[in-house]
Amino acid sequence: MRLKRFVSCWALIAVQDAAAQEADRAAAKPQTVVENNGIEDIVVTAQRRIESAQRAAISIDTIDSSRIERSGLTSADQLTQLVPALRTDPAQGPYVNFTIRGVSNFGTNSFADAAVVLSADGVPQAHPVSANGLFYDLERVEVLKGPQGTLYGRNATGGAVNLISRRPGWELGGSASLELANYDRIVFGAAANVPLAERLATRIAFQRVKRNGYFSDGTGDEDSIAGRLSLRFEPSPGVRLLLIGDHSEDDGKGSGTSLITSRANPPLGVSTGLTRSTFGAFVGVSDPRTGGQFIASGSAPRNFRPFQRNRFNGALLQAELDTGIGTITILPAYRNADLLYTSSLPTFYYGEDSSSRQYSGELRLASDEIRPFRYVVGAYYLDDALTSQSMIEVGPSASNQYIATKTKSTAVFGQLTYAVSDTLRLVGGARYTSERKETDSFRRRIAPFDFATTPIYPFPSLQTGVLNVVLDRNRKFTATTWRAGFEAEPREGSLAYGSVSTGFKAGGFYFGPPEKSSYAPEKVTAYVIGTKNRFLDNRLQFNAEAFYLDYRDQQISYFGFTSTGTSLITENIGNAKIYGVEADMQFRATRTTRLGLNVQWQEGKYRKFEYVSSNPVSNTQTCPSSVASGGGFLLDCSGQRVLQLPRWTISGSIQQRLPLANGAAFVFDANSRYETGRETALNYLPETKEGSYTRSDASISYESADNVWSVSAFVRNIEDKAVIVRTQPGRSYTLSGGGLLSATYQAPRTYGIRAGFKY
Repeated sequence: MRLKRFVSCWALIAVQDAAAQEADRAAAKPQTVVENNGIEDIVVTAQRRIESAQRAAISIDTIDSSRIERSGLTSADQLTQLVPALRTDPAQGPYVNFTIRGVSNFGTNSFADAAVVLSADGVPQAHPVSANGLFYDLERVEVLKGPQGTLYGRNATGGAVNLISRRPGWELGGSASLELANYDRIVFGAAANVPLAERLATRIAFQRVKRNGYFSDGTGDEDSIAGRLSLRFEPSPGVRLLLIGDHSEDDGKGSGTSLITSRANPPLGVSTGLTRSTFGAFVGVSDPRTGGQFIASGSAPRNFRPFQRNRFNGALLQAELDTGIGTITILPAYRNADLLYTSSLPTFYYGEDSSSRQYSGELRLASDEIRPFRYVVGAYYLDDALTSQSMIEVGPSASNQYIATKTKSTAVFGQLTYAVSDTLRLVGGARYTSERKETDSFRRRIAPFDFATTPIYPFPSLQTGVLNVVLDRNRKFTATTWRAGFEAEPREGSLAYGSVSTGFKAGGFYFGPPEKSSYAPEKVTAYVIGTKNRFLDNRLQFNAEAFYLDYRDQQISYFGFTSTGTSLITENIGNAKIYGVEADMQFRATRTTRLGLNVQWQEGKYRKFEYVSSNPVSNTQTCPSSVASGGGFLLDCSGQRVLQLPRWTISGSIQQRLPLANGAAFVFDANSRYETGRETALNYLPETKEGSYTRSDASISYESADNVWSVSAFVRNIEDKAVIVRTQPGRSYTLSGGGLLSATYQAPRTYGIRAGFKY
């Protein structure tokens, strides 16, 4: 009887407390951007709770919805210009690599996992392939820098990129926009918000992107369509349900690449010596003009038609319940990706036909912000399966390979915050992850294969070729990652913080001999100290942070030598120390003028970095080489600078608003990014090092007095600089044998107009 009374009383208290919380939430629920007298506060959920980015004691960059619209963001590769600490690298097909502070993954096949987790509406993506179909109708983008081993956990050694879509609202409304630009680019987007009942609303969003390729062979194009349907239902105070389903299609020819050569006696009248770009930065490898280069290097010319037909689907349910002890969140989700593409982006033929599906679920309990003792605890589950056939050019033969993998990952986590005083809080958290991977895969060698006359697609039967690798393995990986730190508020408007945190990325498999066909997890320990400040009545914001990363057992993928032949190998070969300082300033100089400046200085070297190449790459490379005992050539790149890590990155921005007498306004936006040189490939050749560059964007907009419609003119990459993103040596790269490399680039200069309407 006593127990029954206790339960009844506790239930009544919980309902009353939930109702009070809901009333408070309805009265003063923070929006994504909260206007004040100076710099806007961007509200984020990066720590699984609603808070201002300026009061979050974490390393985070944000892009709000207004900046997303002004920048014309439609794909992941555009994030490089918008987020100084982030670098995006489009690879073959739909694969995208993210790099944050020198931490990245370099594998772009079906075995590979990302080092920077991409999440869509709170759901981590198991494979780094479905990024581009998600960049529309977004509320904000959150970029978390450094390992996220507590709240995100799995494969977040570099950080996390969170995409948050716009939620259905309670009022009828919508928007539409049209962008027209050079390269025959057309972007049409529309969204409608429809209330269906008193506490039921839906939102429909759609985007169509069509653009010709930047490269002369038509590659580097865009041809995508995407749609999202969201349903919001709040049946009673303290109960919130959000259902989201999306579908996207990515067609066209896919990513593009051009040739770089270091041939001592290049053909076709190219001058003797090192030639950074053989015919021009955007002359594609399938252009007939490049045929002589391939023939001279002992490879077939690229005479096929690259294409991609990729399809992505997803659904999630986010259920939230406010209780007396906090908010309970349940987040089951499903996602699948069907890929079909052919490419010669790595300077050799490559094609893949794959299908993957993931089921995931997360359960969390998060306390409110009022308590001196705050907590977030939860559990996570992932069930992922993938099957893939790929065809890869390997010398005069072809590799016909089948990959089947399954991953089951479970984790429990918690993060606690205790307020020692009104101005000092201590933070501690931990996550235990258990992950099992299994594979039942094989590879067949088709030799000879005449790439000059025989297309690789349609792909041959999986029974075609001589069986030379069978991979039937399973491994279990476990790790406990943690975070400890402090948060201090010495004055109103200032925050100081420091933390030590760890990250873990599970191991995996590759096509190698039985004794050497898997690799171990990689780990990162990060030391961070920083400060966030507001001055001059919130008109000046100054944030600064110093970091140190101890990067151990880094997973690096490369084409190397094994006893079963040349293969894409992934090994734990990189131990690195990376450190730097970042300072960011935002200044509302007047009510109509805003200035921004971000400065980053980064250093990083590999303490141990050795790998076995199938060829002596070049006598011009920085890494010494010697004949390896088991065959191939041992390259020692220890002491070299960490890949994709410029020493200096400086970004500046200005926004000037010019109000008119009728209430309308002109708005001028400009931003510029300067970078010093960086290494783009692990071979450390003169040709693979990108030099310093400056890249700037600008736009001018007219906004109507009622803020219903606007029209803009823009130009991006004003300097028309051909900035190399990554390079890749060909399958038989040697100085004497030909020395072909491929290079992918950021977009050239683009310009156009954009019109928007909302109601």
